[in-house]
Amino acid sequence: MIFVTRGLRRRAFQILEEGSFAGLAGRLFQTGMILIIVLSLVALIIATDRYGGDTMSPVTWAIEAVAFTAFLSDLVARIWVAPEEPTCIGMSPTVARSRYLMSLRGVIDMVALLPFVLSLTALAEPKIILALALTRCLKVVHFSPSFRMLLNAVRLESRALLACLGFAVSASVIAGGVIHAAEGKSQPDEFGSLLGCIVWAMEALVSASSLDGTPASPVGKLVAISLSAFGFLMLAVSMGIVAAALQTTFKNRNFIVTSTMVSRVPLFSDLNAHEIEELVHTLDSINFRAGELIFRKGDPGDRMFFIMQGQVQVELPSGPQVLGPESFFGEMALITGEQRSATIRALSPTRTVAMGRTKLSAIMDRRPSIRARIEEAVASRRNAGLADIG
Repeated sequence: MIFVTRGLRRRAFQILEEGSFAGLAGRLFQTGMILIIVLSLVALIIATDRYGGDTMSPVTWAIEAVAFTAFLSDLVARIWVAPEEPTCIGMSPTVARSRYLMSLRGVIDMVALLPFVLSLTALAEPKIILALALTRCLKVVHFSPSFRMLLNAVRLESRALLACLGFAVSASVIAGGVIHAAEGKSQPDEFGSLLGCIVWAMEALVSASSLDGTPASPVGKLVAISLSAFGFLMLAVSMGIVAAALQTTFKNRNFIVTSTMVSRVPLFSDLNAHEIEELVHTLDSINFRAGELIFRKGDPGDRMFFIMQGQVQVELPSGPQVLGPESFFGEMALITGEQRSATIRALSPTRTVAMGRTKLSAIMDRRPSIRARIEEAVASRRNAGLADIG
């Protein structure tokens, strides 16, 4: 019963967190939640425009009720699957769930429920409820890995980005002082205030449009041009910092996800975290499109595959066989040196990791238990006439 529950929880986590990689169910859930978020926001904006934010129409109430039900179900499900989060592996379920509730994502999910609750209790004015409901757009981050990775990249390089901001503010203060000294007497209305000049310099730094007041002196014009150029430079540097951090975040995420998936493969279940980490570094991540050929019967065997997500179909004389996540195939040709004895295609978008002959031999030498399991699987499949399918 425990294993069944964990299997369901793992599948629920894949649907909630991995979207299209979790198959049709993941895509439907992702699309449905995004539609509900967008529909609730559009309904609230229309209600604000039509009624001035003082009341909500029956249609808006109905949409809010549907959205509340969906958001509450989503929150409960995420609390339940929190122990499956890659960063929570090894934690107790209670700690993992508390960690989720105290995270920014957990807070956003709970805040999304407040508008409907407050509207029932009459503890806040409709305008406040409507304004609070607009924070639901942040929930889109849940359903877009790209958004999540971008936020992680910004957080990773927050110090460097703050340094860029510090440079920009310092440049604005210095430029504002120069403008005040150069233009204050000739244009007192526009540049007579030092604080106003600093604000003007900040606007010149971030805006390419015309500003209130134009320096007339050569020094003032030079400062204005320099500010515009410096603004573009700071923008380029910031984008470069975020792009580099985004690449690092993407690699880290792939490593964590792959480590988690590999640890769930029964073949590697007795490896500790350090051994899993070493193993992942020896694996090659390979993704296949639906219908894509993985290898043909008669091809030389140079690697075995472990299915992380998706399904593959093995074409055998006795009929097609389907393999899913946590299964492996291609080990027979690697161990015996024989050619592939079956043709295998991806049935759906499939994520695999592959291990070459040398790496497999090394890990089998270090871990006799893995060698025994592979040899047992090979013997079992050979006896069943399913050789080389994994």
